[in-house]
Amino acid sequence: MKMFLNEEERTFTFDHSTQALGCDRKLYWRCKEGLRKKAEGIPTYFGKAIHKFAEKFWLGEDYSTCLEAYQKYALAPNSPLLDDATSEENRTVQRGNDVCMWYYKIYSPERARIKVFELGGKAMTEIPFAFLLGKDGDGWTYIYTGRIDRVEQRDGNQIWISDLKHTSWGNPEASSDKFGKQIRPNDQLTGYAAAWREVYGERPKFLEHDIVFVGTPRKKDDKGNFKIPKKVRESGPEAELRWIANVGFGKFPTSRSDDDINDWWQNAWKEGCRMRRMWQQYHINDWTKRTSQCMAYGGCEFRDLCALTSKVELVVNELYVVSHWSPFDKEEESDD
Repeated sequence: MKMFLNEEERTFTFDHSTQALGCDRKLYWRCKEGLRKKAEGIPTYFGKAIHKFAEKFWLGEDYSTCLEAYQKYALAPNSPLLDDATSEENRTVQRGNDVCMWYYKIYSPERARIKVFELGGKAMTEIPFAFLLGKDGDGWTYIYTGRIDRVEQRDGNQIWISDLKHTSWGNPEASSDKFGKQIRPNDQLTGYAAAWREVYGERPKFLEHDIVFVGTPRKKDDKGNFKIPKKVRESGPEAELRWIANVGFGKFPTSRSDDDINDWWQNAWKEGCRMRRMWQQYHINDWTKRTSQCMAYGGCEFRDLCALTSKVELVVNELYVVSHWSPFDKEEESDD
């Protein structure tokens, strides 16, 4: 998901739902000052690596091809995962291998029953979109743009939109009802529904979060044994192995009516206009800090900058690069 501003062209491209816009102060650092961390955080990079595996998987590739896509990204020269090692074993990369193996096992039967959306006769994931939200009286144009992880055609070509997320704060299999309520409703999925209706002329039948849970591996007790719960043992050897690995998976389908989409559209438009006005504020204190976002999603990359009262420039030079966003730059992705 992206948001761009070009004052000369008076074009403002706005994504209402992206996590990067959860805090005005984060918007200031990322867009007004054009800062980006030199080193990407491990949670964010790990999630992108899992996305590489899932992308190949839903396109019908075999396990070795899918795993190769994950490992190629996870072990790239600039990967922060390479720094997360103990002795000769890289624990984060190995956790990803476990996730990939179980994802393939769990969802292979489902993959055989669905058809991935095709464009021009070619199956596609990471489907890009861009559409006009509107224009204001001052000549500013508001555009919503992003990429949809996966679009499936099920049950007589009904459209399902799926968004892959990874988390470490709750196993969806252990508390599916609670987890589902926490994840819904979600503006990001509503934005996807709006995009599909606008670009392809129909409202998706369902939207879902495809949740991958990655917990800390289980530890043995003093006698060298795992204390596997009775319910897990009764489910068989495979369930025991997955419990030991402490990975879980869950899908939470939901839907959006045309009224839901229209309400989202109006809110996105209003928020875009508000942010355009914010852009005229030049002092950092005019950009409100939302403290609930400081630790969300692995922690804000600008948290330390907000806490500083002096020597900000020294920290910026050491930890950040200046990377101003440009309109319609399709290659640069947000932290989502």
